[in-house]
Amino acid sequence: MRRIHARPDRPHPLFEELPEVIHLPARLGHRTPLHAAVSLLGDEIANPGHGTEAVVSALLDIILLYSLRAWLDEQTDDGSATGWAATLRDPAITAALRHIHQEPAGQWTVKALARKSDCRARPSPAGSPRWSANRRWAT
Repeated sequence: MRRIHARPDRPHPLFEELPEVIHLPARLGHRTPLHAAVSLLGDEIANPGHGTEAVVSALLDIILLYSLRAWLDEQTDDGSATGWAATLRDPAITAALRHIHQEPAGQWTVKALARKSDCRARPSPAGSPRWSANRRWAT
């Protein structure tokens, strides 16, 4: 089974900010994709077949991502988001990350990303200048 490994020499700041336990209350009509993935996982474990190991591994990845997404949404919805939870909701930062992911081989500079992402010189929700937190993690 595949495991998610963090690089100990360069952990992502978001993982450093996660609480030890994430509690996501079950609410009817909320987080439908997460509920569906958990249901699929239960079905796969109860009725294993060809490729079960691969299916379970993929579903666990999906559940992790949907859980993180739900936790981040809750942090920003109630206004308690700080650090990376807030930064990932910042339109300029998300635009810059989208550009990097769309063109990973690009010769990106802070100035070029700021221009393409319509980023102004103001502090990020993480409390540091917008690009310093990204540079610290990416180097």
